[in-house]
Amino acid sequence: MLLDRGALPIEVALQLASSAEPGDEIAVTTLLRAAEALSATDPSNAANLGRRALALAPPSHSLRGPLVAGTAVWLHAAGRTDEALTFADTALRQALPPTEEAEVRLSIASMFSVSPEIRADSCRAALALTGLPPSLRNRHLALLVHNLSVGGRVPEARELADEVRGPIKDSGDVRARFMLELAESGNFYADGRFAEALALIERALISGESSRDLTRVMLTRQWRCDILMLNDRLDQCLDAAVENVALAQKHHQAWALRVFETGRARTLLQLGHLAEAHMILKEQVTEDTAAEITNTLDAAAVTAFGRVAIHIGDEGSRRIVSRIAQVMLGEHARAVRCHAAWILASEAMARGNLRGAHSWLCHLGQSERFSVLPLYPADMTDEPRLVHIALAARDQALADHASSLAGERAALNPDNTSLAAAAAHTSGLVRRERGDLAAAADLFALGNRPLAAATAFEDLGVQSAEDRDPEGAITAFNRALGIFTDASATWDAARLRGRLRALGVRRRLARPTRQTTGWDSLTDAELAVARLVAEGLSNRDVASRLFISHHTVSGHLKNVFTKLAINSRVELVRIIDLNG
Repeated sequence: MLLDRGALPIEVALQLASSAEPGDEIAVTTLLRAAEALSATDPSNAANLGRRALALAPPSHSLRGPLVAGTAVWLHAAGRTDEALTFADTALRQALPPTEEAEVRLSIASMFSVSPEIRADSCRAALALTGLPPSLRNRHLALLVHNLSVGGRVPEARELADEVRGPIKDSGDVRARFMLELAESGNFYADGRFAEALALIERALISGESSRDLTRVMLTRQWRCDILMLNDRLDQCLDAAVENVALAQKHHQAWALRVFETGRARTLLQLGHLAEAHMILKEQVTEDTAAEITNTLDAAAVTAFGRVAIHIGDEGSRRIVSRIAQVMLGEHARAVRCHAAWILASEAMARGNLRGAHSWLCHLGQSERFSVLPLYPADMTDEPRLVHIALAARDQALADHASSLAGERAALNPDNTSLAAAAAHTSGLVRRERGDLAAAADLFALGNRPLAAATAFEDLGVQSAEDRDPEGAITAFNRALGIFTDASATWDAARLRGRLRALGVRRRLARPTRQTTGWDSLTDAELAVARLVAEGLSNRDVASRLFISHHTVSGHLKNVFTKLAINSRVELVRIIDLNG
């Protein structure tokens, strides 16, 4: 009766869900329409409605395929990834018509919290089916290109892209074109052509807006941030990350919110904001989720957490990251295993275990050490650290390869300051050339990558000392120490003070460090959270107001309580009132 009077499906969905009986055609159709309407803003409840509609639909119902595919995608969007996979796998055990099976497999291939190998296999299984509509076949082909690319199988992805580009363009299918543009942007990225990758990803976002493919649009937004980062547009990347978090909150996309928050932390790391990056990553990367690190973006978050923990000297976080990396080594996707090997090599190097560091680089195979650096997403400051390990292990071939790779990337992107810095840094290390190292430090500073600049200054100091130029060494070490101190890189600062002592210089910190307890110890981010909490807002309300995740709010609030030595919000209100 309500529907006859013009009520929207979403307005009667709950009544239908609770009162309808199996076989109710109107209920099945209405619940599906209601779920589709909810999917953009409340994917969890959309999935619940989809499951209820499936329970009402007969086995041969024409809407079972769209219902299964849609429900799987909505479960994944809501962060219920294991449930989504189990649900889809259960559906595939039933005898589905080819088109319906392909729709279900498309939903699995789109679950970006799942290993790219599993996603690629889902595409292949669908493409082996007969009688698929051209649009559905094209979407699987485009998605296979993408999953191969992010899984580290770039040559295979390029070859397939060349085969399907024409047919997909001629088909006029917006979703397939969007998928392929996203995938081909990844191929440009893998080739080191970052400006072209950015241009294509901007075009893909325009296609994505009309595709009604919210999950892939969210992924594309993060991909754009990573390419902006490589193109030295770090401030723009940080602004985009804030927008992305707000969008994920608006649409209740739990998986995207995690990806956007950790992506923001990776940008903060490049900018030298270690304390804030550490707080975000500590909340998002835990041992409980180690087995769930199956894709490159989550793996990149673990890698960044490891780097931050080394810089600030957090032994507890370093141990956690190492244990997670050991689990990641068992992941099927090679890209994830590369992240794990690089994490463990970096940790061994930080502890002075040079042989162990090189051993981890070779963990995937002796020849694989030449391609062990994580590609998705790439960090242009990795090559100098790889050269450090190679030279320490007397692996000249690896050092030369890393330097050559950095040089090739710089040549492909002549306007990119930080890529030029990385090329100069690796060349300076390999050739023991102070001029290159000095240029690298200045270029990294110009590219707004302070930690990379400090590392280059430190290497310049080491080379100056070897060249019997103690004054030059002291000057370079002082520059590095100042930068590391500003970034709260405690471990690095201690190492630099040790280098200066060896040259007869006892250096105090150039400026007083922030208090560790009390009101003056709070960072700007912690103050913002504290004031909103004191106004009576919940953690989720604070998250919405500040465009951060509720996990990040929780982390800030824990820090506030610890620094102020309080245990309740009531005490926080009192302290806020006293300090204004």
